[in-house]
Amino acid sequence: MVDAAQIFLKQRFVASSLVILLLSSCKLRVVVPEGGTVESKSTTYSCASGQTCEINVVDLFFDESFVAKPASGYKFKFWKKGDKRFCGHKKTACNLSTSGHDPSVTEVISNFLSTEEVFYLQPVFECSQPLTTTANVGADNDVDTPTSTAAELLYVGDFETGEFQERSAGRDAWSVYSQGIEDAIVVETALARKGKHASKFKLEKDDWNGNSSIQGEGKPRAQLVKDNKTLPINFDSDYWLGLSTYMPNDWKADTNESNAEVLWQFHASGGVGPYVPPLALIVRGEVLEIESHFGDVQSQIGTRVHWSCGVQTGEWVDWVVNVRFSLEEGMIRVWRNGEKIVNFSSGPTMFYDSENLERKPLYIGIGLYKPKYVKIPSSVTKRTMYFDEVRVATGGSDGKGLVTPGVSN
Repeated sequence: MVDAAQIFLKQRFVASSLVILLLSSCKLRVVVPEGGTVESKSTTYSCASGQTCEINVVDLFFDESFVAKPASGYKFKFWKKGDKRFCGHKKTACNLSTSGHDPSVTEVISNFLSTEEVFYLQPVFECSQPLTTTANVGADNDVDTPTSTAAELLYVGDFETGEFQERSAGRDAWSVYSQGIEDAIVVETALARKGKHASKFKLEKDDWNGNSSIQGEGKPRAQLVKDNKTLPINFDSDYWLGLSTYMPNDWKADTNESNAEVLWQFHASGGVGPYVPPLALIVRGEVLEIESHFGDVQSQIGTRVHWSCGVQTGEWVDWVVNVRFSLEEGMIRVWRNGEKIVNFSSGPTMFYDSENLERKPLYIGIGLYKPKYVKIPSSVTKRTMYFDEVRVATGGSDGKGLVTPGVSN
């Protein structure tokens, strides 16, 4: 029997009309990150920034053209590519239709539409804001931080001591995770966000073939960690993290988006939950995403994509994170180059184990962590990037001024 999708697509291309059949699905899930909206040209459907909208496709007469509309400071890059995603890497409107097919395949297509499979449509908005100067940093007043205590600077890791200090020391004290690979993580003077030094991270696939990392077999990493002994990130307390990242111009996207890379993260301790971070900046292909995870590990872990944007290379990017990890009402706020891109305060921000409710402090990690590098296909053999201006504070809204990259402390 000839596949109905092949018959349908062939007929539509012959008609010189690009139409994509919504196969095996009665649902189209439109996932819109911060940075824009998605609307159909008919105005029937509209999905706002930061929302996930579900469209039921129930008949053979669905025919819509979806347009991604970037907000100020953003531009539309393309539709995200991946399994069960429509219009991957297309840079114009996404036309989706079940209409106009030959009657001979009507029954087969109707059977596809009656299933429960879900397909996705997701735009990628590229950030285009200029780097914020140090002249306009400081306390953020548009959303109150519930914690009223004065902020306190807890840690500075700006690499200006010229080397990594012992984990129990003060400035630039880190735990190094690189399996002892020479030059995987170094302090150098060739490139710095501020001052004279920055940290350079290198991850090469050949170094990890057949290797076991310190924290599990086959999880390649070049990471610096502030562990929960020397810098505990406690539940239900407000913390601030500031840092700068630099991805060089020769950074190439991994064509296998499943081979993701974690750049900075807050991670759970003591083996509670799955090996996913409660909050992280992750690279998937050509896209940067800020993700959080929450829920009961005994049932199901939830995932939120708070923000996504095209990878930016060749310049320093400043990040400020304000977070409260909570099983009930947490908070996540993130600024990128001085502009707020995440503002979440309406639910849990941490996962838990209902059979073990011990709340161990979290820890912070920065660098290159590509856990599936040698387990599944990857189109890249080497990664290099830089970090600088790492600071951590606790307390109220004035913590933003203490950790913003470029501020001297």
